Amino acid sequence: MTNSEVTFHGMRPWGVESEIIYCEQTALGDLDVHNAADFLGVTVSSEEDSITFLFERTEDHRRFVIRFNEVRSVEVEEAEDYDPDDEKLFYAFDSLGSGLFEFEAAKISGKLEAAEVSFEEVKN
Repeated sequence: MTNSEVTFHGMRPWGVESEIIYCEQTALGDLDVHNAADFLGVTVSSEEDSITFLFERTEDHRRFVIRFNEVRSVEVEEAEDYDPDDEKLFYAFDSLGSGLFEFEAAKISGKLEAAEVSFEEVKN
């Protein structure tokens, strides 16, 4: 089942009701954000209409972002206590359908509702 209510750019659409660690068919190939990338941080735009997750592929240090646009709601919680060795660990996105996503990393977690998901390589 695909996430037909959400537009995807730069990657294969994620399925609904699934835990997601892969971004497939990107400009960098298929990427595993849990096992083969470091999570560097998240930013929410000042208008709160987009939220951007920054990653770095561990094998070659190429950076990429997963950006949620046309955000209708966002909740981000910082973890109060996590092992500093796990700071760059991203667990997964969860696609709940109807544009609703949850995410969890060692240092943050949250939920958001968005109409668009895009994958972009960060050029230096």
